[in-house]
Amino acid sequence: MFSDPRILIVRCKALRIDFYVISAHAPYVKSPTNFKEACEWWVQFSKAVCDTCEQGIPVLAGIDGNYTVHEDASTGVGDVRRIGEPPPQHSSVCDFLNKSKFLIFNSFKENSQHEFSRGVPSHIPPKGSIFDAICIDHFVGSHNVTCKVNSITQCCELTHVQAADDHIPISGLFQFPPACGVTAPIPRKKVRYDRASLGDPVKGKEFINILNALPVIDCNVGNTSHCHILQNNVHSALCEAFPATKIKGKSFITSETFKHICEASDFKKKRCKLFKVFKNAPLWAVFGVWANKSWRCKWSPIWVFSSFSKLHAWAKAGYAIQYLNTHINGMLKLEALAFFSESADSVVSSFNNGDSKQFFGSINSVLKVANNKSATPKCMRVIDSHTGQPSQSVVQEKHAFRRNFSSLMGASFARLNLWFKRIAALARKGIIMLPRMKSMPFPPCLIFLIVS
Repeated sequence: MFSDPRILIVRCKALRIDFYVISAHAPYVKSPTNFKEACEWWVQFSKAVCDTCEQGIPVLAGIDGNYTVHEDASTGVGDVRRIGEPPPQHSSVCDFLNKSKFLIFNSFKENSQHEFSRGVPSHIPPKGSIFDAICIDHFVGSHNVTCKVNSITQCCELTHVQAADDHIPISGLFQFPPACGVTAPIPRKKVRYDRASLGDPVKGKEFINILNALPVIDCNVGNTSHCHILQNNVHSALCEAFPATKIKGKSFITSETFKHICEASDFKKKRCKLFKVFKNAPLWAVFGVWANKSWRCKWSPIWVFSSFSKLHAWAKAGYAIQYLNTHINGMLKLEALAFFSESADSVVSSFNNGDSKQFFGSINSVLKVANNKSATPKCMRVIDSHTGQPSQSVVQEKHAFRRNFSSLMGASFARLNLWFKRIAALARKGIIMLPRMKSMPFPPCLIFLIVS
């Protein structure tokens, strides 16, 4: 959103969150008479924040302010502040806080983990020790950001020199409100286990055994992450103990071919899962090194891939998918040809024998396989009186209806057909509108016109 050598403003926006994160480094006052740069920077920082950040969206800033909070600063300053003569940039800081209506979170006593009368120490003076550290780094943000009570403290997990003119990292826990006006539903996971078999005692016992065999979650994991891990463990155990029954898409597929189709599907899922691990491995490695928590990430000298075994499994899955797809396509073609050949023989034999029930049953089975929809298609049951044969298409069915209608009404079939062609041409041009009625082959309001 905005960047310069001393200011970085980033907007984090997703389905349910929307907030700004700011990192800034204010210049220090070089001498009691040389403070123009520091004062001008706070004015520039205030303008950058007001011009970049939209009104009402939460803002949280971590600022190396080179400034200690003093009395009579702003309404956004708490009870942890220093007494005495304020630094030269004090008025510029007050103008920034009043204009943006921001809070300095570490200036409130209830937000600090320990009772520091002058704030959480974050900087060791040039001619001092760690015991002389002062608070010049601050968490600043808008009123709609909540700081967890007793959460701001020195971050001992990040190493520092602890020498003169060195900064001590500080950390805090903050909560952002959900984004306003969001109506899109959170996508739910697809249920990949068989809910009908949850009452099976054998599978239930297997489910309990799978849960007992899972590793214990580390105590260093936070509450939210702990809940997510538990949820994923329970879902994966349900999928393993109560696998969903796969149904064949076409009736002519043999059991052996369907078994290969299921194997190919499992290999594709495995390949996607491994690719997701490879994609997230560098991110975990970076955060693990940054946070000095090696238990959060596992990586090897292979860039992107987390281990050799997963790399080999990913490659094997790709070769298996390629082989199975070639084999499945060939088998499906052969089985489809055999099915349609057998169905054609059945249609011909039933028609020659005069068995109408078997005849229409054979046609329905072929149409059901050829149709992509799961519903049973409507079979053509109209016998053309002119030829004495069943209609083979929708057009022939309409002609049979029209021929029968024209004979009943004493009209000419040729004139009736011509009338319908003219009406269809007018409908295509948008001159007339025809009602859509599936039960009749033509609009009833045109009967009198056609007969006359």
